[in-house]
Amino acid sequence: MVTYEQALEKARSMKQNIDTWSECSIAYIFGSTKDGINGSTPCVILKETGEAINMQALLKYPDQETKLSDTTVIPVIHEIEEE
Repeated sequence: MVTYEQALEKARSMKQNIDTWSECSIAYIFGSTKDGINGSTPCVILKETGEAINMQALLKYPDQETKLSDTTVIPVIHEIEEE
């Protein structure tokens, strides 16, 4: 199982301008308020494996019993607090 801190570190290695995050039952979702409508897609890190996938893959997650649309509503997006 991947922690929030591990997921954030991995996501930042792939997308430097991350400043927001959200969470669902199977993944952490990181994004940027600067991306706009044509910007990069969110960086999604699966909790179970730490694998990075894109948002479209999360919405169609292959395990039908844990499909995002069936298990959870994505909560409010949070700003990342810098230490």
